[in-house]
Amino acid sequence: MTNAGPRHSFLRGSPAALIDLARRLKLRTVAEWVQDEAAAKTLQAWGCDYLQGALIRLATTERPWRADLA
Repeated sequence: MTNAGPRHSFLRGSPAALIDLARRLKLRTVAEWVQDEAAAKTLQAWGCDYLQGALIRLATTERPWRADLA
């Protein structure tokens, strides 16, 4: 694992173990609140399947589907 720095010290231990467990159970994983490239790279190296958060796109009230399909 690369040194993600002090801002990402919470990304050590338990999340990596949970991602590993999910992989062994053949489950997909999603990481929320991914704010920057360092966190994204660490999560990707651990095998996380999907990322969401400010790095990807900020939350919006806009619906991603057409109104006539709702």
